[in-house]
Amino acid sequence: MAAEVDSRAWHFSPADWEQTMARHARMTAQGILVLHFPPGKIRTEPRLVASEIRSALASSRGPLAHITTVPANQGPGPGTGPSPARP
Repeated sequence: MAAEVDSRAWHFSPADWEQTMARHARMTAQGILVLHFPPGKIRTEPRLVASEIRSALASSRGPLAHITTVPANQGPGPGTGPSPARP
Protein backbone atom coordinates (compact mmCIF):
# COMPACT_ATOMS: atom_id res chain seq x y z
CA MET A 1 0.00 0.00 0.00
CA ALA A 2 1.17 3.52 -0.75
CA ALA A 3 -0.23 6.83 0.45
CA GLU A 4 0.43 9.89 -1.69
CA VAL A 5 -0.07 13.53 -0.86
CA ASP A 6 -1.38 15.09 -4.06
CA SER A 7 -1.28 18.86 -3.93
CA ARG A 8 -2.36 21.19 -6.69
CA ALA A 9 1.07 22.82 -6.50
CA TRP A 10 2.59 19.73 -8.18
CA HIS A 11 -0.11 19.48 -10.85
CA PHE A 12 -0.20 22.92 -12.45
CA SER A 13 0.91 21.67 -15.84
CA PRO A 14 -0.51 18.81 -17.87
CA ALA A 15 2.95 17.19 -17.80
CA ASP A 16 2.99 17.19 -13.98
CA TRP A 17 -0.46 15.61 -13.86
CA GLU A 18 0.53 12.99 -16.45
CA GLN A 19 3.67 12.13 -14.45
CA THR A 20 1.55 11.53 -11.34
CA MET A 21 -0.92 9.39 -13.26
CA ALA A 22 1.90 7.36 -14.84
CA ARG A 23 3.46 6.72 -11.40
CA HIS A 24 0.06 5.66 -10.05
CA ALA A 25 -0.43 3.30 -12.99
CA ARG A 26 3.04 1.74 -12.48
CA MET A 27 2.35 1.12 -8.80
CA THR A 28 -1.13 -0.26 -9.44
CA ALA A 29 0.21 -2.57 -12.16
CA GLN A 30 2.60 -4.02 -9.56
CA GLY A 31 -0.28 -4.73 -7.16
CA ILE A 32 0.19 -1.70 -4.91
CA LEU A 33 -2.97 -0.06 -3.56
CA VAL A 34 -2.46 3.71 -3.88
CA LEU A 35 -4.35 6.08 -1.60
CA HIS A 36 -4.38 9.78 -2.52
CA PHE A 37 -4.81 12.58 0.02
CA PRO A 38 -4.76 16.34 -0.49
CA PRO A 39 -2.64 18.24 2.05
CA GLY A 40 -5.71 20.07 3.35
CA LYS A 41 -7.41 16.82 4.33
CA ILE A 42 -4.32 15.70 6.21
CA ARG A 43 -4.26 19.02 8.08
CA THR A 44 -7.99 19.23 8.83
CA GLU A 45 -8.91 15.55 9.21
CA PRO A 46 -5.76 13.69 10.30
CA ARG A 47 -7.73 11.07 12.24
CA LEU A 48 -9.85 10.26 9.19
CA VAL A 49 -6.76 9.95 6.98
CA ALA A 50 -5.09 7.70 9.55
CA SER A 51 -8.27 5.61 9.78
CA GLU A 52 -8.39 5.18 5.99
CA ILE A 53 -4.74 4.12 5.94
CA ARG A 54 -5.28 1.66 8.82
CA SER A 55 -8.32 0.22 7.04
CA ALA A 56 -6.35 -0.26 3.82
CA LEU A 57 -3.49 -1.91 5.72
CA ALA A 58 -5.92 -4.22 7.54
CA SER A 59 -7.43 -5.40 4.26
CA SER A 60 -4.01 -5.80 2.63
CA ARG A 61 -2.81 -9.16 1.35
CA GLY A 62 0.53 -8.44 3.00
CA PRO A 63 3.91 -7.53 1.55
CA LEU A 64 4.47 -7.99 -2.17
CA ALA A 65 7.60 -10.13 -2.54
CA HIS A 66 8.69 -8.40 -5.76
CA ILE A 67 8.60 -4.89 -4.22
CA THR A 68 11.31 -3.48 -1.98
CA THR A 69 11.35 -0.04 -0.44
CA VAL A 70 14.26 2.36 -0.22
CA PRO A 71 14.56 5.80 1.35
CA ALA A 72 13.53 8.46 -1.18
CA ASN A 73 17.01 10.02 -1.16
CA GLN A 74 18.60 6.75 -2.37
CA GLY A 75 16.46 6.20 -5.44
CA PRO A 76 15.39 2.84 -6.86
CA GLY A 77 17.77 -0.04 -7.26
CA PRO A 78 17.57 -2.99 -9.64
CA GLY A 79 14.22 -4.76 -9.47
CA THR A 80 12.63 -2.35 -7.01
CA GLY A 81 9.55 -1.66 -9.06
CA PRO A 82 8.05 1.83 -9.29
CA SER A 83 10.19 4.89 -8.72
CA PRO A 84 9.79 6.61 -5.37
CA ALA A 85 7.50 9.61 -5.22
CA ARG A 86 8.90 13.09 -5.65
CA PRO A 87 9.47 14.74 -2.21
